[in-house]
Amino acid sequence: MPDATGFSPDTATLGLASVPDPTSEGFAFDDRTSGYILDAQEAFGLLCQVVSQMAGLLVLDAAGARSGVLEPPMIERAREQFTEARERVASLSPSSRAGHHHHHLTLVVDAMQCAFAAMDRRRLAYAHSSDPFPMLKTAWKEIERASKALPGFEPIDLSQSCCAGHIRLRNRQPAPATIQSSREV
Repeated sequence: MPDATGFSPDTATLGLASVPDPTSEGFAFDDRTSGYILDAQEAFGLLCQVVSQMAGLLVLDAAGARSGVLEPPMIERAREQFTEARERVASLSPSSRAGHHHHHLTLVVDAMQCAFAAMDRRRLAYAHSSDPFPMLKTAWKEIERASKALPGFEPIDLSQSCCAGHIRLRNRQPAPATIQSSREV
């Protein structure tokens, strides 16, 4: 929640107190910030796609879908997309208003580099390899944080998906008010 100056207390604790809250009333974008938003869209989308792809590969591997899920070419396609996303993030020139968003994108890149390294170690069956899944969770959290730093960067919300409904049923949690069962209608 922004204070009277238009700054969010969260940004102050991150050392980013000069970044105004983009949700505050009267927030306007300068040309450089608008340009950054347009340029960052593809990098953001690629990062979302790569994190999702990697998570899917890990789920398939854990489920024993078939051997070779973590072998090339499956992993190489994700790595190629990640390389493109990393290069796009590195080429971005954020304004002071976009700096907070860019910070989170670089944290996604860092987490994904660690996830790929862990995936490689796992694929090569190193005895003490780390699990790449926690790094993917960290990357996704940073994607969500980046999505809140500037408008136009909304990741897909899977909380309303079919699988989320099955999890609620398994845990016997009520469905959100926005979802109605066909039996209720």
